[in-house]
Amino acid sequence: FTAIMIWVRSLFGINRSQSQVKEKDEENPSSSLSPSPSPRQFDWRNPQQWIDWYHAFTLRPNSRIRKRLTIYLNLCVFYNAIIIPLRMSFIDKDLINSPTIWILLLDYFVVDPIYIVDMFCKARTTFTKDGRHVQELDVLWQTYKSEGGFRLHLISILPFDILAIYFGQSALPFLRLNRVVRLLSLQKLLSDLEKYISANVNVMRLVKLMIVIILYVHWSGCLFFLIGSYE
Repeated sequence: FTAIMIWVRSLFGINRSQSQVKEKDEENPSSSLSPSPSPRQFDWRNPQQWIDWYHAFTLRPNSRIRKRLTIYLNLCVFYNAIIIPLRMSFIDKDLINSPTIWILLLDYFVVDPIYIVDMFCKARTTFTKDGRHVQELDVLWQTYKSEGGFRLHLISILPFDILAIYFGQSALPFLRLNRVVRLLSLQKLLSDLEKYISANVNVMRLVKLMIVIILYVHWSGCLFFLIGSYE
């Protein structure tokens, strides 16, 4: 729990000093987040301050949080695209009693939370329309539902894993296939990543090609082994 809280604090920059926030806002007022409790005044034990922060929190597309989260999310999507087929085909089905229990811990305590945090941040990401900076929460939420891929993201975090109680733990990798649905928006994720890290266009094209080749070869090998194991 402590490790998760430290990660959240570093991600959202809550532990930054007040002088750093003030200095950054003076240099570039347009890039700062919406008003939230000052780091020195924020009391983690006060539920009301958490509620105020929740209702005030928005972030810009080019903010530090958005950039970091895009990198983390790309890693998680690629991780699921590699590990889930691997678990379905090669890894010991008795995950609970095998050394690969670390995969379950990584899935439920790192990858899934990043998926959920990304949904929350996408629903709070501001944008510019007709020369006006839109930051009203209800407008951001409606825009995310209609244009931001909310349904796809919701499907990718549905907890079908709980059905393993009925089908058995050997079915767990198959029940997590919905996590791979995020690959349908991989092109947009890579485009956002290219924009945030200011990478060379030719380098990003090569990276995209390598990702496609790696996934195709990996999935083909897993599929052939899976078919052969049932013959």
